[in-house]
Amino acid sequence: MGWGLRCSAALRATAVCVAASLASAGAAADSGEQSAPATSLPLSARARLEWLSAAGTTAPRNSPVNPDNAVLLLPQAAASTELRPDRQVEAGRALRGVARPRLLLTVQKSRVAGEWQPESSDARVDWIELYASWQADEHVAVAYGLQNYQWGPAELVSPSNRIFHATGFARDPLYVVYGKHLARVNLSAGRSWSAVLLAEVRPNAEAPFVAGEPFEPKVEAKLEWSDPGGRGYAAVAGGAGRDSRGFFGEYASLAVGDGLSIYADAVHQLGSRAWYPVDGGAGGARFEHPATGAGLRTLALGGIRYTFEGGTDLRLEYLFDEAGWTVGQLRLAERAAASTPTAPASPDAVAA
Repeated sequence: MGWGLRCSAALRATAVCVAASLASAGAAADSGEQSAPATSLPLSARARLEWLSAAGTTAPRNSPVNPDNAVLLLPQAAASTELRPDRQVEAGRALRGVARPRLLLTVQKSRVAGEWQPESSDARVDWIELYASWQADEHVAVAYGLQNYQWGPAELVSPSNRIFHATGFARDPLYVVYGKHLARVNLSAGRSWSAVLLAEVRPNAEAPFVAGEPFEPKVEAKLEWSDPGGRGYAAVAGGAGRDSRGFFGEYASLAVGDGLSIYADAVHQLGSRAWYPVDGGAGGARFEHPATGAGLRTLALGGIRYTFEGGTDLRLEYLFDEAGWTVGQLRLAERAAASTPTAPASPDAVAA
């Protein structure tokens, strides 16, 4: 919808504390060190603090959807500062609690039709993660709470993970993925086989991924095989929501040389709940859900990755979305967004 140029600078301060136990007063001095064995430290705590600040500017494109920035009111100047404490408490080898809040302060200013608008500010506290886990034995682990649990080899998106629509890769210092309220069970058998069962039981504070859609509890499971020699892995996944149709997917990665690998990630589902622009006649257009009864739709990503000796990786990825818009539908969307329907078909159409 527009293009932007952002210049940001981040200042990070990290403090690491590894605290003591009921049986010993030993301490660790580096964040990379592991806690001592459970026999000497039955209770231990680790903490880290990140402080990030940034300033940026954008230049939104003038379009029928957002003329003179009067509709979206995109900020042309913005600054933020935030604290990200990270606290982990462990009781022996089996129990662990994780708390990762985010304390954020932002100030921004918009420009509409060439005139600067009054600045706005916001201060809030969010939870990135807040959960507890229990390692029942070497084969079974369970966890409950606000968690960010992801899989797959891709950078842009992991289609087979239908609970998290954004990957956990750090795109810039301010990028963050908020956890979901999950009940999770991890199973493992040897070095090659593992399985995960996830249930998203209630919403978090984020806006819905699909506009106007209420929260829907979801269940997803995956089974993964990994090569013991580290040459690659492959997995299948499947699940369903309380009201939506089931889905199945798969992902795989294969090393084809030193530092070079190829990978893919895909999901398949009957129909699509995506909003599509349709011709409303008399030069108008509106948004509807015309593909809910359509056939099998695939969202797939393929990629090539080369990792240099220093750890930097170079990727080339291609994303295929069978439920995406055509060029003609994109033009209809501009007409629909720029027009005001006099008799909308439903409240959902107004929300779109």
